[in-house]
Amino acid sequence: MLKTLTLVDGPALAAYCLAADRSDQADARIEKYGIIVDGKQNPAIAVRSAAQREMHVFQSNFGLTPLSRARLGIHIDDATDREVDAFLSGSNTDKETIQ
Repeated sequence: MLKTLTLVDGPALAAYCLAADRSDQADARIEKYGIIVDGKQNPAIAVRSAAQREMHVFQSNFGLTPLSRARLGIHIDDATDREVDAFLSGSNTDKETIQ
């Protein structure tokens, strides 16, 4: 792992986490109420879309997309790439914390 995060990156990482949470909450509302509510598009769809756009900006800035890693000249092996993907998708069951 590159270990390039510092304390000053904390607020940006926290903002990413908040956007991810908003996206998850919107997904839950879409699943519960459906795409159409009272004859109109469920407002949660716009919330999810905005949150995912915000997440993508943070992912790009943190080098968490293949394109942003290439632009930054970062090469990681396939195993690390899978770990990053698992972490971002929330399927990482490893109890390790990022230091």
